[in-house]
Amino acid sequence: IAGTSTNIIDLSETTDKTQGVVASLTTEDITSGKLAWYINNNDNQDDDAFFQNLGTDADAYPVPFSTSGHVYAHGTYRCDGETLPGTTYDNTASVTPVIPPHNYSTNGFCQNEGCTKPNQAPTVDDDGYYLIGNAGQLEYFSDMVETGGQNTAHKAKLTADIDMTGVTHKPIGGGANDSNKFNSTFDGQNHKISNMTSFTRTENVGLFSWVRGSSIIKNLTIDETCSISGTEHVAAFVGKTQAGDNVRFENCINKANVNCTGNHAAAFVAKSFSSGLKTNMLNCGNAGRIQSGLNACAFVSWNTGGTIKNCWNVGEIVKSDWDRANGANYDNDIMVSTLNFFNGDAADNVSLVNTFDASPSAERSQGTLLDASAAASGKLAYKIGGDWRQTIGTDAHPVFVGPEVLYVGDAGYSTFYDASNDWELNGDAHAYIGTINGSALHLDEIDDIPAGTAVVISGTYYNKVSTTATATTTGNVLKGSDGSITGGEGIYALAIMNSKVGFYPVGDGVTIPAGKAYLVDGSLVKGFTFVLDDDATAIEMVNGQWSMVNDQHIYNLAGQRIQKMQKGINIVNGKKVMVK
Repeated sequence: IAGTSTNIIDLSETTDKTQGVVASLTTEDITSGKLAWYINNNDNQDDDAFFQNLGTDADAYPVPFSTSGHVYAHGTYRCDGETLPGTTYDNTASVTPVIPPHNYSTNGFCQNEGCTKPNQAPTVDDDGYYLIGNAGQLEYFSDMVETGGQNTAHKAKLTADIDMTGVTHKPIGGGANDSNKFNSTFDGQNHKISNMTSFTRTENVGLFSWVRGSSIIKNLTIDETCSISGTEHVAAFVGKTQAGDNVRFENCINKANVNCTGNHAAAFVAKSFSSGLKTNMLNCGNAGRIQSGLNACAFVSWNTGGTIKNCWNVGEIVKSDWDRANGANYDNDIMVSTLNFFNGDAADNVSLVNTFDASPSAERSQGTLLDASAAASGKLAYKIGGDWRQTIGTDAHPVFVGPEVLYVGDAGYSTFYDASNDWELNGDAHAYIGTINGSALHLDEIDDIPAGTAVVISGTYYNKVSTTATATTTGNVLKGSDGSITGGEGIYALAIMNSKVGFYPVGDGVTIPAGKAYLVDGSLVKGFTFVLDDDATAIEMVNGQWSMVNDQHIYNLAGQRIQKMQKGINIVNGKKVMVK
């Protein structure tokens, strides 16, 4: 042919080709419409030279008849909205791009290959809270805050415990040059964050990087599987705070270890960046080990004031050696505090109410010191009060979910009565029914307390736990008050007289409180002292100690004679006697 050849495609099996273009197209490319698209110069215009029906009544190859359809090309898409290599072809001029769904794991991350936006988006409730139920949604929320502009007011609630296994956490409220800070409410709804150990930054590190004043973080536990590390301003909850009136923490617990190789480490706030910004804390506790080169503290490492109420620390606070490469002398700034280190004299700016420290750290600046055993025994939870709970024997320290901690009383004895419910006691409390022999009240221990059974309780701190009681209470002379019982002749109630705890007469008209036990006896003795033995003349309680009457000899297991019986095994006239 004398002339010009344009868009001549040769897909034949002929080996001798003198004209045209040999394209890398397959038979499927011919039937799919790709060849028609190609030969029409990759154009969706109406001046197409070739047509091809695709789908129903399909043409096997391009045809020059306009009775067949125009061929249009459409890109394919990834689940993150990005186009994938390859194109699909059909006879539809305009279609909505088909974007496949994300394939989320239970932890909230897309499993589709190549997805660049793998974090699952949280839903929003009617009050505008983002509902976070897994790690992917937490990271999505962090991305939103980071790109949301200064003073980002996105608020969130946890709807489940968050497991951060395998996740590199982006601390919330960072953004470019730390410009987009969290400025709202984060409600953990009594859930916990676990396995948070890896972070996208080394300064201003924690669950949050930056938080602005007036933000509230509440009802959240960062548990012992988490480990927070960095070089500067490191805390389990917030690396830095800035501006506003105050930042509030309510009902939060840190169990994670925090390690800062430089300056400022704490459980809750490592440093306030603004003068005048206060940190207020209500019902918060730290059980994690806090370590820093300088300024290692349990609650807030650097701040200008605030209120710390109903809070506690049982975590070890450690100041490590820090290589001061710049040669500056920081000796006057070194501070290890189990509570908080504030600008200037903390006592001038900080109000402490029921704030206790039971940690092993030697250097403390504020708060009331308790023995370390107070945390596990229930004493700490009882002393603080408020919303703190604890299952003694299970929880190592106060928590927010569980039974109330009760105190027997300074005398070591109290009484108890519930007409409707069965109970079991834990902690170091014991329950006893009583039988009378003269002026002695025998106390026989029972394992649980059936409904309608009045008992004497001994010990210190304990819980009442609902149960189905099976104890036998035959012969119990103790009675329970419903609040209508008043004193008079023959009515006895628990009291201390002459340093002895027992049941003593109740005056006329004095009401015995509901839920307490009393005795009715017509012998009109002066009182009933306690006896804890099969022998009515054997053991009585005097000044809070078990001692022997009738001048019997008492020895300990080492063969030493003692004046009063001790807890454990005693040898009395050659007979072993156990005192609980």
